[in-house]
Amino acid sequence: MMSNTDIPLILISNDDGYMAPGINALVDMLAPTGVRLLVCAPDGPRSGYSCAFSSELPLRLKPISRKDNVEIWACNGTPVDCVKLAIDRILGGKMPDMVIGGINHGDNSTVNNHYSGTMGIAKEGCMKYIPSVAFSSCYYNHDADLSPLAPYVRAIVAKVLDGGLPRGVCLNVNFPARQEFKGVKVCRMTFGRWVNEVVADHHPRGYDYYWMVGNYLNDEPSAEDTDQWALNNGYVAITPTRLDVTAYEMMETISNWNLEPANPTRMKYYLIVGEASGDLHASHLMSSLAKADAGAQFRFIGGDMMRAVGGTMLRHYRELAYMGFVPVLLHLRTIFRNMALCKDDIVCWKPDVVILVDYPGFNLDIAKFLHARTSIPVYYYISPKIWAWKEWRIKAIKRDVDSLFSILPFEVPFFEQKHGYPINYVGNPTADEVRSFKESYNETFGEFCQRNGLQQDKPVIALLAGSRKQEIKDNLPMMIRAAEQFTDYQMVLAGAPSIDPEYYAPFISGTNVRVVYNDTYALLSHATAALVTSGTATLETALFGVPQAVCYRTPLPRLMRWAFNHIIKCRYISLVNLIADREVVPELFADRFTLEVISSHLRDILPGGSAREAMLSGYGEVADKLGNTVAPDNAAELMVNQLKQIRERL
Repeated sequence: MMSNTDIPLILISNDDGYMAPGINALVDMLAPTGVRLLVCAPDGPRSGYSCAFSSELPLRLKPISRKDNVEIWACNGTPVDCVKLAIDRILGGKMPDMVIGGINHGDNSTVNNHYSGTMGIAKEGCMKYIPSVAFSSCYYNHDADLSPLAPYVRAIVAKVLDGGLPRGVCLNVNFPARQEFKGVKVCRMTFGRWVNEVVADHHPRGYDYYWMVGNYLNDEPSAEDTDQWALNNGYVAITPTRLDVTAYEMMETISNWNLEPANPTRMKYYLIVGEASGDLHASHLMSSLAKADAGAQFRFIGGDMMRAVGGTMLRHYRELAYMGFVPVLLHLRTIFRNMALCKDDIVCWKPDVVILVDYPGFNLDIAKFLHARTSIPVYYYISPKIWAWKEWRIKAIKRDVDSLFSILPFEVPFFEQKHGYPINYVGNPTADEVRSFKESYNETFGEFCQRNGLQQDKPVIALLAGSRKQEIKDNLPMMIRAAEQFTDYQMVLAGAPSIDPEYYAPFISGTNVRVVYNDTYALLSHATAALVTSGTATLETALFGVPQAVCYRTPLPRLMRWAFNHIIKCRYISLVNLIADREVVPELFADRFTLEVISSHLRDILPGGSAREAMLSGYGEVADKLGNTVAPDNAAELMVNQLKQIRERL
């Protein structure tokens, strides 16, 4: 065996045998370059063996010669056997600096790449993370002059020894059958195939036998980026070849083939949410569904919380959450594209149920499509707030939604008594989430301030400006102007998970506002009072016992106030007041959204203020009406039971 030096060691093999002119020409080309060469090649022709190795034939190694920096061995196995044995037996497990297959007598471009023993050598080296190259000449005549290949071979070997190759990549280098080359083309493998591959003959002893021959058919002869075009036009063709042959573009398509047989204990749930609060509620529902259905599979348009539970996310809700006439108009193309993608994805995946979570503008269109085009059940978790506006949507809900799961107690008489549409009140998930957080959270005010860089000697006024950019833009500036008048308090903004920190910068620049990201419940645990936009945040604030003023800017404030008093049938805009069925918290929207009004109400709910104690008492009424039912567990149990009944009827 060769001595261990710092001189590069190249392992060479082929599929024509160690005596073939091609491999000996390769040795003659490389020996003068000062590298060490270990040749381990088959003892005879082994063309077409590809990556095959011997599993039943006992293998033998035979030393042939050793001179200067060249050592030659023969093996009775395949080309891949030669590589394996050379590394394990001759080199004692030491990896060479490079593996070379060739020079092969015959074209190994196009699909020959897969059949070739010469390429099998390069792929075997590549599997061992050794830089590897296969050289082939389109001259099939063993007497052909291969000397014109020398400068190209030496240059390629020098480059690979110097810079290596990416893991999992080897080079397939083919030379045209000519003495002068036009240059080098780096190209892809040609799509082609062998035809007329079998020739039959009859043996005198009475049986048939066959020869594998054939004609090569190029399926893209005019494609100038292929190895066959390069060779046919006089160029040296270099094709970088990957070991990983995975067709990644097909993975998602095949995953939607619905190959698993129907199983009543293994159901597929497709969920769609459009904002941060929906992500939170849906993630808890998914966890509950996984408990009720141990084999549950999830696919969804959602957020980070849903992704943490498990399943496949098609789109993040940030790509859907547009609010207001102008933002929606500007992003109509994106909205329609996402809607079409969602519809196609549902049809391909064939879920047992589609669960819609709030977000009615998008979700009711999905429900309409599914009702018209499929037999997939549609469940709605967290009902569209049609009792507040767009009550006409009840027709679509009754037509397209198979089962509705409500989280607000006052929705039961609205749907069942007013519209004759039975629903399921499952409890309120916000109440569950707040209750669960309170049970496990024990951080002191000082610790909370230290963790978030806040002042420990000043109580907190929390600013909850919404989870959508338009809400923040409309409401946050006025909230800050009102709160900054109370200099004995520090203003802390709850950063929404769907909003990048950079978005808040222009609103809080030049103010004393600090931002706490993705930690709203901890903030509310330590807040003395809060300014809150309408929505789930008002209920969360109430359940944490934080007095609040609800602030919401609207366009055309006087007209909006007139419409609210004369057209809009809903008496309140905040969940707190809607659940209590009376005004527990002030609702400062339309013409009441002014600096003077907001400041006055904030003063009234701070310690010692005239409205603070009455508001806290009203919060108790709200909590009693919500009850103690664990909403996601209750909803999941109902959903799974309904789906099992559907399967039993099929």
